[in-house]
Amino acid sequence: MAKRDLTTRVYTDDDGNDYAIKMDAAVAAQLGVSTNPKVGGSDYTGATELPAMPVNLKPRHVVVVNAGDFRRVICLEPGSELFTGVETTIDLQQLGSAALTYTRHRKNHEQWKRRGSPGD
Repeated sequence: MAKRDLTTRVYTDDDGNDYAIKMDAAVAAQLGVSTNPKVGGSDYTGATELPAMPVNLKPRHVVVVNAGDFRRVICLEPGSELFTGVETTIDLQQLGSAALTYTRHRKNHEQWKRRGSPGD
């Protein structure tokens, strides 16, 4: 099985709370026209301890498509360029081959799910 290069990033929810989340390093490293990461966020250095993403929080994401293949890309900030539509493409790795360019199809806002809530 191929190893993925994951990096720990900071996810900011719609209420301004920060969480540590793992993300593909190749996706996190792609810069937009403003030279900011297309998916937003920043590297998690561990200087301040952040909680892990709650299990009942479905993060905001964009659905991207290439030749009928739909994929989901998490956007780490509400104002990220891919989420707001400033950027419309992103390159995603394919198993055993070179990365392909995917086009933004639609965005989905984050959602809190009842399942997994503390106290259940």
